[in-house]
Amino acid sequence: MPGGRPPPVPAGLPRRLIRHITVRTLIRPQPHQGGDDAGESTATVAERVAAARARTRDRLAGTPWKTNEDVPRAVLLRRFLPGKPATRALVQHGEHLAPLRDHVHVLRLSWTLADLAGLPEPGPAQVKEAIELYRMPDELTCREDS
Repeated sequence: MPGGRPPPVPAGLPRRLIRHITVRTLIRPQPHQGGDDAGESTATVAERVAAARARTRDRLAGTPWKTNEDVPRAVLLRRFLPGKPATRALVQHGEHLAPLRDHVHVLRLSWTLADLAGLPEPGPAQVKEAIELYRMPDELTCREDS
């Protein structure tokens, strides 16, 4: 990459597309690092994802839903609202989240992060991480006319 900068992201994404993107953080390709700092193996990540999916299935057992995304907004807010510490974190750190839809996206992502971490429900750390993942990067802009 010239100058160490990543290639530009196509600008002008339609707003109707942007609102359906839950994770809005740009993840840059990382150079492969050998040795002990290589990160998790693909097999380790696959095991963690499988365990997270199992936790989600267990939580949603007896419902018609299979994933966090499937749960209707009203049910998510009534039945799957995390405890007070996580809710406080959403209020405290989510001041830039305007519509209820943004809060719902963050809650869904918080549940996914909790499932990946092996937690019974999201805590403040998962909510904060979800908010960071949900923020719109400066490099992604959207057209107002869409």
